[in-house]
Amino acid sequence: MALKTQKCLECEKEFGFGEWACAATGANHVVEAKSYFMDDAPTVQHREGNVMVTDKHSTTTVLNIPPERQIKVGNDVQRTPGGAVTFVRGRYDTADPEIQFYLDRKPGLCTKARWEAVYFSETEKQEMKRMELDARERRLEMQEGSLLAKVQKQAQKGA
Repeated sequence: MALKTQKCLECEKEFGFGEWACAATGANHVVEAKSYFMDDAPTVQHREGNVMVTDKHSTTTVLNIPPERQIKVGNDVQRTPGGAVTFVRGRYDTADPEIQFYLDRKPGLCTKARWEAVYFSETEKQEMKRMELDARERRLEMQEGSLLAKVQKQAQKGA
């Protein structure tokens, strides 16, 4: 299976696996950001007034992303320790292609829908739906206004 190539947003160079360094910045290439999710929400219940509230907060650190490297220099072996990524509230975002490569292959991660089901309360889910509906309504109103202006402009041209 051939590994896909990506395009750096900084230097605009196409690169593949292992070609992580960007000549423009000296750091790793920068690609379109991706989000990764874990459904590991611990719950803590506490009382706010007369209401029992469930908080779902966590940080989970995944070690060895990217993994340790061993480079042979002459007769010596140099080891570069592996990295670590920290999921905050079950989410980790990155534009680093090397980290994306290893997280894409990491077992135990979940979909965004599963993450939302675990981390968001019913109240939060309803609020998000309400916000989505409000945004959709505003978009429709803008489209209606644009169409009305277009029709009026055509009517004026025809008159």
